[in-house]
Amino acid sequence: MAHPASTRRLIDAGFAIALLAAGALAVHAWTRDEPPAMPDGICVDTGSVLPTNDGARIEVAALFGQLEPGDPDRDPALASVRFLTASLEERGYRRAGDRYEHRTADGAVISIDILGPSALRHDDLAATGRAIDRALHDHAVVYYNGHSYDGGLRFEPAGTRRLLVLDACWSTQLYGERLVDANLDVIGNTERSITGSVESLLHVLDGLEDQRVISIAAMNAAATDRAERRRSSEFPEAEHYGVLARCR
Repeated sequence: MAHPASTRRLIDAGFAIALLAAGALAVHAWTRDEPPAMPDGICVDTGSVLPTNDGARIEVAALFGQLEPGDPDRDPALASVRFLTASLEERGYRRAGDRYEHRTADGAVISIDILGPSALRHDDLAATGRAIDRALHDHAVVYYNGHSYDGGLRFEPAGTRRLLVLDACWSTQLYGERLVDANLDVIGNTERSITGSVESLLHVLDGLEDQRVISIAAMNAAATDRAERRRSSEFPEAEHYGVLARCR
């Protein structure tokens, strides 16, 4: 994930995505400068995805990896955590510890567990992989926002089908071949992931609340809007999300 130093602040009262300034700083540790090639036979579907869990309670995990070496309690990833929590409260979610819950119009409860960078350290890929693994075993939807580690994260799909959102740089290219045939629905990114992309999780939550259908088109439209607001930055390209699939 790339991020600008200038976004180390709280999101404003309107809960708008912070504009990314020119002179943005890329986090090059564990990432590459150019996008990797798409694996043979891997494509992305940019329609909609329907999570298999449509019961009375939908468990969601939101995991935010540390972006820079040093103190995780001062890490830039916390800007994304703060944006998410402020946005959840704005939407009527109520906090209970690190969990947020909201009852939808049809009576279902969406429950979100948030794990921040202090638990997902920059230099501990194994711990981050285990955290994703645990989340996949007891959450219907798992969202990961952080470095892609050049495809180095290791985790095992759960027995029950889940939705995994890998909001990391080139996650489609780096993880697609390994995950496309797993017991998962995977939303990946074919571009860099820039600070502010956590807004994509809100579109996932909107989909869970509205007919349980998640619109990839809405996620990409918001990414394009963010990119317009950072046109003069080092990273002007929009994130591009899609569901991993075998090419037909």
